[in-house]
Amino acid sequence: MPDSAREIENLVYAYAERIDAGDYAGVAELFEKKKIRAFGISNYASWQILEIFHLCDAHGMPRQNLADACAECDVYFNLSNMNWIPEFELCRRRILVDTDPAFTQIGFGMGGPFSRYQRLFTYGENVHNRTSMPTAGQNWLPTRQPVVLSQWKMNHGDPTKPITTIMNWSSYPDREFEGRVFGQKNREFPPYYDLPQETQVSMEMAIGGPGVVISPALRARTPP
Repeated sequence: MPDSAREIENLVYAYAERIDAGDYAGVAELFEKKKIRAFGISNYASWQILEIFHLCDAHGMPRQNLADACAECDVYFNLSNMNWIPEFELCRRRILVDTDPAFTQIGFGMGGPFSRYQRLFTYGENVHNRTSMPTAGQNWLPTRQPVVLSQWKMNHGDPTKPITTIMNWSSYPDREFEGRVFGQKNREFPPYYDLPQETQVSMEMAIGGPGVVISPALRARTPP
Protein backbone atom coordinates (compact mmCIF):
# COMPACT_ATOMS: atom_id res chain seq x y z
CA MET A 1 0.00 0.00 0.00
CA PRO A 2 1.42 3.45 -0.91
CA ASP A 3 2.48 5.69 1.98
CA SER A 4 -0.25 8.22 1.13
CA ALA A 5 -2.95 5.53 1.24
CA ARG A 6 -1.58 4.19 4.52
CA GLU A 7 -1.64 7.71 5.99
CA ILE A 8 -5.30 8.12 5.02
CA GLU A 9 -6.14 4.70 6.47
CA ASN A 10 -4.43 5.58 9.76
CA LEU A 11 -6.30 8.88 9.87
CA VAL A 12 -9.65 7.17 9.37
CA TYR A 13 -8.86 4.73 12.19
CA ALA A 14 -7.78 7.62 14.45
CA TYR A 15 -11.01 9.46 13.70
CA ALA A 16 -13.16 6.36 14.37
CA GLU A 17 -11.30 5.43 17.57
CA ARG A 18 -11.72 8.92 19.01
CA ILE A 19 -15.42 8.98 18.14
CA ASP A 20 -16.03 5.55 19.69
CA ALA A 21 -14.06 6.49 22.81
CA GLY A 22 -16.00 9.73 23.24
CA ASP A 23 -12.80 11.74 22.74
CA TYR A 24 -14.50 14.69 21.05
CA ALA A 25 -11.65 17.04 21.93
CA GLY A 26 -9.39 14.65 20.03
CA VAL A 27 -11.72 14.81 17.03
CA ALA A 28 -11.67 18.60 17.18
CA GLU A 29 -7.86 18.44 17.25
CA LEU A 30 -7.87 16.64 13.88
CA PHE A 31 -9.78 19.57 12.43
CA GLU A 32 -7.64 22.16 14.19
CA LYS A 33 -4.49 20.63 12.65
CA LYS A 34 -6.32 20.46 9.29
CA LYS A 35 -5.98 16.68 9.18
CA ILE A 36 -9.67 16.49 8.31
CA ARG A 37 -11.60 19.14 6.41
CA ALA A 38 -15.04 17.54 6.05
CA PHE A 39 -17.26 15.33 8.16
CA GLY A 40 -18.28 11.80 7.35
CA ILE A 41 -21.16 11.28 9.76
CA SER A 42 -22.42 7.77 10.39
CA ASN A 43 -24.48 6.00 13.02
CA TYR A 44 -23.70 8.30 15.95
CA ALA A 45 -26.14 9.88 18.34
CA SER A 46 -27.16 13.45 17.54
CA TRP A 47 -25.78 14.74 20.84
CA GLN A 48 -22.36 13.35 19.93
CA ILE A 49 -22.37 15.15 16.59
CA LEU A 50 -23.47 18.42 18.15
CA GLU A 51 -20.76 18.10 20.78
CA ILE A 52 -18.16 17.68 18.01
CA PHE A 53 -19.47 20.78 16.25
CA HIS A 54 -19.25 22.75 19.49
CA LEU A 55 -15.65 21.68 20.09
CA CYS A 56 -14.64 22.35 16.50
CA ASP A 57 -16.07 25.83 16.82
CA ALA A 58 -14.08 26.35 20.01
CA HIS A 59 -10.89 25.13 18.33
CA GLY A 60 -11.11 27.30 15.25
CA MET A 61 -13.61 25.67 12.87
CA PRO A 62 -16.67 27.95 12.74
CA ARG A 63 -20.06 26.33 12.40
CA GLN A 64 -20.51 28.49 9.31
CA ASN A 65 -17.90 26.36 7.55
CA LEU A 66 -20.23 23.39 7.90
CA ALA A 67 -23.14 25.42 6.56
CA ASP A 68 -21.05 26.51 3.56
CA ALA A 69 -20.04 22.90 2.87
CA CYS A 70 -23.68 21.77 3.03
CA ALA A 71 -24.73 24.54 0.64
CA GLU A 72 -22.18 23.24 -1.89
CA CYS A 73 -23.21 19.60 -1.40
CA ASP A 74 -24.94 18.04 -4.42
CA VAL A 75 -26.44 15.11 -2.49
CA TYR A 76 -26.68 14.34 1.22
CA PHE A 77 -27.26 10.68 2.08
CA ASN A 78 -28.82 9.91 5.45
CA LEU A 79 -27.98 6.28 6.15
CA SER A 80 -30.21 4.60 8.75
CA ASN A 81 -32.26 7.74 9.54
CA MET A 82 -30.27 8.38 12.71
CA ASN A 83 -29.02 11.98 12.48
CA TRP A 84 -30.23 15.43 11.57
CA ILE A 85 -28.93 18.97 12.05
CA PRO A 86 -30.42 22.18 10.58
CA GLU A 87 -27.52 22.67 8.15
CA PHE A 88 -28.61 19.59 6.20
CA GLU A 89 -31.55 21.64 4.89
CA LEU A 90 -29.00 23.58 2.82
CA CYS A 91 -27.94 20.51 0.81
CA ARG A 92 -29.25 20.62 -2.76
CA ARG A 93 -30.65 17.10 -2.65
CA ARG A 94 -31.33 14.79 0.27
CA ILE A 95 -31.74 11.02 0.13
CA LEU A 96 -32.75 8.72 2.96
CA VAL A 97 -31.55 5.10 2.93
CA ASP A 98 -33.65 3.01 5.31
CA THR A 99 -31.64 0.14 6.82
CA ASP A 100 -34.35 -1.06 9.24
CA PRO A 101 -37.40 -1.82 7.07
CA ALA A 102 -40.73 -1.41 8.87
CA PHE A 103 -39.10 0.21 11.93
CA THR A 104 -38.22 3.33 9.95
CA GLN A 105 -41.66 3.53 8.36
CA ILE A 106 -43.47 3.36 11.70
CA GLY A 107 -41.44 6.22 13.13
CA PHE A 108 -38.18 4.84 14.55
CA GLY A 109 -35.26 7.18 13.90
CA MET A 110 -34.14 10.78 14.32
CA GLY A 111 -33.87 11.95 10.71
CA GLY A 112 -37.11 13.90 10.86
CA PRO A 113 -40.12 13.81 8.52
CA PHE A 114 -39.79 12.00 5.21
CA SER A 115 -40.79 15.22 3.41
CA ARG A 116 -37.22 16.45 3.98
CA TYR A 117 -35.94 14.04 1.33
CA GLN A 118 -36.27 14.03 -2.45
CA ARG A 119 -35.87 10.23 -2.64
CA LEU A 120 -36.49 7.41 -0.19
CA PHE A 121 -34.69 4.06 -0.44
CA THR A 122 -35.13 0.95 1.71
CA TYR A 123 -33.44 -2.42 2.18
CA GLY A 124 -36.96 -3.87 2.21
CA GLU A 125 -36.79 -5.42 -1.26
CA ASN A 126 -40.49 -6.35 -1.31
CA VAL A 127 -41.75 -2.91 -0.33
CA HIS A 128 -45.06 -2.14 -2.09
CA ASN A 129 -45.21 -5.79 -3.23
CA ARG A 130 -46.33 -7.03 0.18
CA THR A 131 -49.10 -5.22 1.96
CA SER A 132 -47.73 -6.26 5.36
CA MET A 133 -44.78 -3.81 5.21
CA PRO A 134 -45.67 -0.32 6.43
CA THR A 135 -44.83 2.52 4.03
CA ALA A 136 -45.98 5.63 5.93
CA GLY A 137 -47.76 6.59 2.71
CA GLN A 138 -44.45 7.20 0.92
CA ASN A 139 -42.97 5.84 -2.30
CA TRP A 140 -39.93 3.73 -1.38
CA LEU A 141 -37.35 2.45 -3.85
CA PRO A 142 -35.79 -0.93 -2.97
CA THR A 143 -32.01 -1.12 -2.81
CA ARG A 144 -29.35 -3.41 -1.39
CA GLN A 145 -26.29 -2.98 0.78
CA PRO A 146 -23.26 -2.39 -1.44
CA VAL A 147 -20.43 -4.86 -0.99
CA VAL A 148 -17.11 -3.99 -2.64
CA LEU A 149 -15.53 -7.43 -2.95
CA SER A 150 -12.14 -5.99 -3.91
CA GLN A 151 -11.89 -4.53 -0.41
CA TRP A 152 -12.35 -7.90 1.31
CA LYS A 153 -9.35 -10.16 1.68
CA MET A 154 -10.28 -13.77 0.95
CA ASN A 155 -8.54 -16.75 2.48
CA HIS A 156 -9.50 -20.31 1.66
CA GLY A 157 -11.18 -21.78 4.71
CA ASP A 158 -11.19 -25.26 6.15
CA PRO A 159 -14.34 -27.03 4.83
CA THR A 160 -14.43 -29.19 7.97
CA LYS A 161 -14.85 -26.17 10.24
CA PRO A 162 -18.27 -24.71 11.11
CA ILE A 163 -19.74 -21.68 9.40
CA THR A 164 -19.51 -18.72 11.79
CA THR A 165 -21.44 -15.49 12.17
CA ILE A 166 -21.70 -12.55 14.57
CA MET A 167 -25.08 -10.97 15.14
CA ASN A 168 -27.11 -8.65 17.33
CA TRP A 169 -29.95 -10.53 18.97
CA SER A 170 -31.99 -7.41 19.64
CA SER A 171 -30.94 -3.75 19.37
CA TYR A 172 -34.17 -2.31 20.74
CA PRO A 173 -37.56 -3.52 21.98
CA ASP A 174 -40.39 -4.82 19.81
CA ARG A 175 -42.60 -2.22 18.15
CA GLU A 176 -46.34 -2.54 17.65
CA PHE A 177 -48.10 -0.96 14.69
CA GLU A 178 -51.73 -1.41 13.68
CA GLY A 179 -52.05 -4.52 15.82
CA ARG A 180 -48.90 -6.19 14.49
CA VAL A 181 -45.70 -6.64 16.48
CA PHE A 182 -42.38 -6.08 14.71
CA GLY A 183 -39.29 -7.66 16.27
CA GLN A 184 -35.73 -8.61 15.50
CA LYS A 185 -33.75 -11.83 15.57
CA ASN A 186 -34.99 -12.67 19.06
CA ARG A 187 -38.44 -12.96 17.48
CA GLU A 188 -37.71 -13.97 13.88
CA PHE A 189 -34.81 -16.46 14.15
CA PRO A 190 -36.57 -19.70 15.29
CA PRO A 191 -37.26 -20.95 11.72
CA TYR A 192 -33.48 -21.24 11.26
CA TYR A 193 -32.81 -23.36 14.35
CA ASP A 194 -32.90 -26.60 12.34
CA LEU A 195 -30.79 -25.29 9.44
CA PRO A 196 -27.53 -27.02 10.54
CA GLN A 197 -29.33 -30.34 10.91
CA GLU A 198 -31.09 -30.00 7.56
CA THR A 199 -27.91 -29.01 5.69
CA GLN A 200 -25.51 -31.20 7.70
CA VAL A 201 -23.26 -28.14 8.15
CA SER A 202 -22.13 -27.06 11.61
CA MET A 203 -22.62 -23.43 12.57
CA GLU A 204 -21.29 -21.23 15.36
CA MET A 205 -22.89 -17.93 16.37
CA ALA A 206 -21.63 -15.12 18.57
CA ILE A 207 -24.70 -13.25 19.79
CA GLY A 208 -24.69 -9.82 21.40
CA GLY A 209 -27.22 -7.27 22.56
CA PRO A 210 -28.88 -6.09 25.77
CA GLY A 211 -30.51 -8.83 27.79
CA VAL A 212 -29.69 -11.69 25.43
CA VAL A 213 -31.67 -14.76 26.42
CA ILE A 214 -31.07 -17.93 24.41
CA SER A 215 -34.31 -19.83 24.06
CA PRO A 216 -34.53 -23.41 25.33
CA ALA A 217 -35.40 -24.49 21.77
CA LEU A 218 -32.05 -23.23 20.51
CA ARG A 219 -30.12 -24.62 23.48
CA ALA A 220 -31.65 -28.03 22.80
CA ARG A 221 -29.96 -27.96 19.38
CA THR A 222 -26.59 -26.83 20.73
CA PRO A 223 -24.00 -29.56 21.30
CA PRO A 224 -22.47 -29.71 24.80
